[in-house]
Amino acid sequence: MRDPVTDLDSRGRAIFAGVLAFAVLHGLLYVVTIPPWDLFDEEQHLSYALYLIDDRQIPAVDDPVQQRILDNAVATDRWSAFRIGRPIAPELNEFGLEGWSYEAYHPPLYYALVAPLTLASDDDAWRELFAARLFGLALLFAFATICWGYARDWLPDSGPVVWGSIVVASLSIPSVAAAAGRVNNDLMAGLLIAAGALVASRLIEERSAGNALLLGLIGGAAALTKGQGAVVLLAAVVAVGLLLHRRQLTAWIFLLALGPGIVALVAWGAWTYVEYGVLNGGNAFLDLVGPSQSLGVVDFAGNLWLNGWSSYWGAYDGGTLRWMTGVVTLAFGGAGMAGLAVGRGSWLQRADGRDRLLLTGTLVAGMLAALWVANDSGLAHPHGRMLLGIFPALVTQTVVGLRHMGGDIAAIQACAVLVALSGAYFLFWYLPFFY
Repeated sequence: MRDPVTDLDSRGRAIFAGVLAFAVLHGLLYVVTIPPWDLFDEEQHLSYALYLIDDRQIPAVDDPVQQRILDNAVATDRWSAFRIGRPIAPELNEFGLEGWSYEAYHPPLYYALVAPLTLASDDDAWRELFAARLFGLALLFAFATICWGYARDWLPDSGPVVWGSIVVASLSIPSVAAAAGRVNNDLMAGLLIAAGALVASRLIEERSAGNALLLGLIGGAAALTKGQGAVVLLAAVVAVGLLLHRRQLTAWIFLLALGPGIVALVAWGAWTYVEYGVLNGGNAFLDLVGPSQSLGVVDFAGNLWLNGWSSYWGAYDGGTLRWMTGVVTLAFGGAGMAGLAVGRGSWLQRADGRDRLLLTGTLVAGMLAALWVANDSGLAHPHGRMLLGIFPALVTQTVVGLRHMGGDIAAIQACAVLVALSGAYFLFWYLPFFY
């Protein structure tokens, strides 16, 4: 990727450093305030990483969670913190589904990176948990650099204040920051999806073996992190297709951009088939836990809209703030899309703008398809933590459109409103709910 700093003046470097500091501090806020053993399967995610360290193997979905994790869940009274039903008794065979490593259907890359962080914790589950959580800060730091890359690439005629506003607005979305505060593979998957689309955009603009290889490696890593990582392959296909249309594609670029991702998908599918007799690990999960009730189209769209801001709102009532946030973000998004089409310097009149809109649309369509399949199969309902990979492109596109309509000040003000909504969420919903 291009160096995001070397050609900035001192003011630009200060802004860049400031947004990176904001990323770490905002993520740390959730690391220390999310109660231990988060609602979204933190026990099972950490258990996966510990199996890699303790047993040197990928666990199966019906392997038991380590007893020290369950003991600490009892000691910290996880069930009161999250207002959920507690198990019959603290013994492993009485924990029910909570006692099984059902997240083991995921590919292993995230857990392999987390596992070494737990080595110095002396088999203390609480210390292992927070050591693993700290990896989320590194991921959010990297996510911030990707957001900055979108802002600089897609708004080259702007400046560091607008670029920084895009980054801070993207990181302020609670579902992004909260994903950095718990042990889970959502943020890493989102980071890789966002990075893949950004590199695909750069490959279209600057055909090179380096860009193609980087895109391919990101696609492979995404496929080995979470199923929805295959969306990176869609972005790569769009990039390759545009190069082919323009007669700029070579066999080498094609192989580098698509080969690693395809190999990773096939390899993980083969491992899953050997382990469970199915190609899709999600089916192994469903065989163990059973499907949840799928949502109809209207409820699916409503969940997607209202739960995108905060993943917790998929499980708890966000009240007036939930609706207010949904209306404001929808209004901003609508205004931004209108600006892209009809504002001054409309992107529809520019080839690079059309390419970026196509890539953004591919990300959104691919993610919606993945979420619908998960919903329709009974695997999961849509939550903000599943959408992280499309936020940098959507926020940047929205800011581009708002600048077309009202200049830099309109874009900066819109980002400031999103940051204010994040603060209101944290102070008036999140903290009172959990504390």
